[in-house]
Amino acid sequence: MMRQNLGKRDRTLWIIIGIILTILSVYEITNILLQFFIAIVGILFIISGVIGWSLIYSMIGYSSKGYGIDRITKKDIEKAVKEHGVKTEPITQIKPSKIKKKVVKKATKKTTKKATKKATTPSKKVTKKITKKATKKTTKKTTKK
Repeated sequence: MMRQNLGKRDRTLWIIIGIILTILSVYEITNILLQFFIAIVGILFIISGVIGWSLIYSMIGYSSKGYGIDRITKKDIEKAVKEHGVKTEPITQIKPSKIKKKVVKKATKKTTKKATKKATTPSKKVTKKITKKATKKTTKKTTKK
């Protein structure tokens, strides 16, 4: 089964090239065989652009479809494993050490101390000022009515 190897840009480009070639083949060229050859190549370009698969790209081993992991083939992975000698072993979960637990405990103690300092109640003078302002506002509103 053929796997698509043409990206969006390449597909549109190949369709445009195919249309141009088929239009050129309609005009009278001195050699009929050349005219026929150009028409066939143009039609093949259009078909490969519509399907999204290119024989040329598959022979080279190139793909413009997708980015990142989509561009990596099995051959690339096998080549990298041979070159670097990477062994494929399952990843095991690492247990956190005791040192990390101590660091986390210290950090939580510091943040709780800061939070309690910020959440202290205001002094008596501040509360008296706030209540005086509130009473003045309410008395003004009631006198206006």
